[in-house]
Amino acid sequence: MRANADIVDRRPSASHHLRTAAYVVATVTLWVAAIVLALVATSAVVKLLQTGVATFVLATLLVLAFLGFLAFGTPAVVRRLDTAVYISGAATIWATAVIVALAASLFEQGFSCGQAVLAAHAARFGLERDAALRLACAFGGGVARTGSTCGAVNGALMVIGLAEGRTRVDDEAARERTYAAARTLLERFRAEHGSVTCRDLLGVDIGTPEGNRAASEGGLFRTRCPAFVRAAARLAGALT
Repeated sequence: MRANADIVDRRPSASHHLRTAAYVVATVTLWVAAIVLALVATSAVVKLLQTGVATFVLATLLVLAFLGFLAFGTPAVVRRLDTAVYISGAATIWATAVIVALAASLFEQGFSCGQAVLAAHAARFGLERDAALRLACAFGGGVARTGSTCGAVNGALMVIGLAEGRTRVDDEAARERTYAAARTLLERFRAEHGSVTCRDLLGVDIGTPEGNRAASEGGLFRTRCPAFVRAAARLAGALT
């Protein structure tokens, strides 16, 4: 009986569980905030710098800083458990930044919005750059400069097709995945920019000589379209 009396109850107390829970919540909040901050900062860099090389370098530095934070700024237990998740998230941020920068650079060089988006993603699917540029050429200006569905959106839809499209007539699952991803892309683009139609996005109908002239003279292709290209490239990457 004496021996039993000397036994110390080492089971965690309720207060210990409460402190542990608070610690976990604080830690998770910390690294989620870091991920959001990295995404916002990368987006800002890509928006301000539309040259592929500069954005590539800055996005890479940003991700390296992010990885450094995760390596040295988070508790050891969480770090050991979630290292793979952290690295995967950082790699996704980096890859997306590079693709968005490449799309912006291609558009700035003079390729159409649809060409810029599809060609920026082409290498991911083994599609040659020249083939992507030819494939998307007719979709610029809201499909052959008719002012209908935005060429950048069309380029993003083709990226989804490359990722999910069916190659067998009986593969209904692939078709449904493709349609679901396409609808999601359209919804997200519309939520960000108000429309997926070229004439609505620009505020003029470039399908008419007057509208096309107004867009050119007003610099709309230079001031508005880059944002649509970046958004479409980013959304296509997020969904594939």
